[in-house]
Amino acid sequence: MKNSLVLLIKKARKLYEKYSYFLYPLYFLIIGYIFFQAPYFTLINNLIIDRLHGGTPTREEIILVGIDDYSLSQVGAWPWSREVFGQALKNLEGRGPAVVGVDILFLEPREGDQEFKEQVDTFDFPVIFGSKLVEGELFSPVVSTPNTYEGYIHFFPDFDGKIRQVNITQNIEGDCHESFSLSAFLLYRREYERFNCTTSNIYIGERKYNNTINFNYADDKFRYVSFYDLYTNSVDDIDFKDTIVLVGSTTLDLKSNLLDVFSNPSGDRIPGIEIHANIINSFLQGRFQSDIPIWIELLILLSVSFVILLLLRKLDAKYQFTVFVSAWLLMSLTGIILFEFGVNWRFVHTTLTLAVLFVSVIGYRIVTEKQQKQFVKKAFSQYISPQLLDKLMGNPELLEVGGEKREMTVLFCDIRGFTSLSEQVDAEELVELLNVYLSRMSAVILEHDGTIDKYIGDAIMAFWNAPLDDPHHRKNALCAVQGMKSEIRKFNQDHPQFPDIAIGIGLNTGPMVVGNIGSSLRFDYTVLGDNVNLGSRLEGLTKKYGVMSLVTESVVDNLEMEGVIWRRIDEVVVKGKHEPVVIYEPRRDLPMHRTLLDAYNSAFMHYYEGRFKQAITEFSMIDNDTPSLIMIRRINYILENPDEFPVWNGVWKWEEK
Repeated sequence: MKNSLVLLIKKARKLYEKYSYFLYPLYFLIIGYIFFQAPYFTLINNLIIDRLHGGTPTREEIILVGIDDYSLSQVGAWPWSREVFGQALKNLEGRGPAVVGVDILFLEPREGDQEFKEQVDTFDFPVIFGSKLVEGELFSPVVSTPNTYEGYIHFFPDFDGKIRQVNITQNIEGDCHESFSLSAFLLYRREYERFNCTTSNIYIGERKYNNTINFNYADDKFRYVSFYDLYTNSVDDIDFKDTIVLVGSTTLDLKSNLLDVFSNPSGDRIPGIEIHANIINSFLQGRFQSDIPIWIELLILLSVSFVILLLLRKLDAKYQFTVFVSAWLLMSLTGIILFEFGVNWRFVHTTLTLAVLFVSVIGYRIVTEKQQKQFVKKAFSQYISPQLLDKLMGNPELLEVGGEKREMTVLFCDIRGFTSLSEQVDAEELVELLNVYLSRMSAVILEHDGTIDKYIGDAIMAFWNAPLDDPHHRKNALCAVQGMKSEIRKFNQDHPQFPDIAIGIGLNTGPMVVGNIGSSLRFDYTVLGDNVNLGSRLEGLTKKYGVMSLVTESVVDNLEMEGVIWRRIDEVVVKGKHEPVVIYEPRRDLPMHRTLLDAYNSAFMHYYEGRFKQAITEFSMIDNDTPSLIMIRRINYILENPDEFPVWNGVWKWEEK
């Protein structure tokens, strides 16, 4: 039994390791999907749907009879007698309305109820009265008769207080009760007797409706009559034949005791009777938005996610974001298309969940790749770099003294003001600081396929494209430069007990000699040549320009690198050289850096072509930029000492390292 359990655990563990690539992201996908069910995200989704909603044409069959401020001023303060309503409704006799709905609650007995009921029974049109729904209990109007109809008048706002959807029926103690709007539509279409209600769907004739529907608001105002005009029979110019007449409050007066207003998706306050009219109008137009069932939504989301995971697993990292964006756009487009066909696809919830999936995939890859790198480093890095080890195992002749000439990229990195730094800490702290600093900088270099040549006190020398061929050595070296700049910021944050460290990095590409230099008893695998010296000179120039890194034109020439831009800092002749070299500062591709680059380039071209006054003006407009200040001081020196520059070619010669 015990052995069987052990085997089962091992088998489960193997399956888990085999499919963990899918399990981790899907786990976070489910968590994200649940999280995005929060009302706040539903609110965002609703706001987007509100923008997509096109207005519905207004049907002429609907007429609103509004109890407005004018009616209240003429008839008198609310409440009114039953006689007033009886007279107003009586004035519709002979005018041919198909149905009349009264959006007023007659819940308390009053004088004249019996006469009003007898009068209503004589009308030649059906009348609907509003009923009240409170916590699952329905309160019917006291003026109902066997010949009248009723429907509950309540709405259920969304999370933001706006009315977008309505339950057109309510099941109370096993009985199905219609809403006010549905009753009016059924009577108008003479479908009342064919109406069939279930717990989740309703049937009007052969057509099936969801119980909860998302209705559309009309483009224009409905036909409107003041209640007082109907009461005084001043409506001869209105054609009521075959119409749906809705009587209700339209006043916005808070003191009237008749306020019945709600918010539509646009945020406008509209009377309840107008919302009933919009629901009926949507019924007449046959235009409703139905929500896609959550189980279908989740099934589609899981299916799409599985396809995305398969693609991300097989494609290179550079295509992964494209896959995600394509899937995201496809889901959004699907939502818009479904919306046009009357289906509400919650694309805010689904697209945000897809974003969680993508982030989890990237996170999973980062974690697993980091674990793999840690394993390799633990096994080999304490002896020799993995690249050099592989090369030596395949080519033991590299151990012989000698070398080869090839194009390479060399890096020099140095701590700024190391002498001053060493005076601020004691010897033990200085050694600890250097060890931690060199370890972290070296890790970045090795991470980007670099080979560390040597440590010279606080300085690091490294190179690329040896001993292994690396066709992307310039790009890898630049990635290391950017990584080292980021790492030194983290280092300063992680070690507040040490003074903040500033570094300078120089990078150059060109022909160099690489190999084991020394004797058969002792040798170093290193690089030599003028281009190595130029890389060292660039590291020194970073102090002159007040930047963290400088690279030569040979590094960035025809090089495309995502997320990095180059600022042309200067064209110089370094100490010990005769040929000028263009130097650049690599920066992260951010909008503010691009703005700086454009401004600096414009000013620099004025300087380079001898338009010094224009150059000073434009350099002065660049804020918080040390190279710009350096150029201003240099131009002022040139202007003050014109004899030193009889012929200007735009090249500056440095006499110091």
